[in-house]
Amino acid sequence: MERDPQPSQPTILRDGNSNRELTSEVRAEIYAAKQKGVPTKDIAAQFGIHPNTVSRTVKRFQKHQTFDTLERKGRPEKLTPSDRRYLRLAAKKNPRVTFRELRSETNCAVSTSTLRRALEKDNVTRALVTPSVTSQSLPATGHPKKGGTREKGLRL
Repeated sequence: MERDPQPSQPTILRDGNSNRELTSEVRAEIYAAKQKGVPTKDIAAQFGIHPNTVSRTVKRFQKHQTFDTLERKGRPEKLTPSDRRYLRLAAKKNPRVTFRELRSETNCAVSTSTLRRALEKDNVTRALVTPSVTSQSLPATGHPKKGGTREKGLRL
């Protein structure tokens, strides 16, 4: 007489990290146990998870018919793909332009830090982030708030 193979031992997930994502296999085991009539509390203890996690897993499968991880919603991007494309072209055309000038040139209604992040994400490097300061760009009388004058031998 052949013996039935032993059912696989369920995976115990308790590892000290409470914010971990369940694998598809574990979700399937949870759902199968619930379908067999095992109480939620017992399933939760068996897998080392909270009872609410068991209930959410069952509800999620009933709604979506999959044990896979679902795509998450996030904050919508401020720049559309065409905005990003135009921004990339403008930055490549004039790599020494500042972010403020780039923002006004492209008419993007976003902050300069958003522009910087978008360009970094698209791997666009620029030669200059801020305008360069030369001795000719300083006022002849020095800093206007401090009332000082520019010294003759000032080097930048």
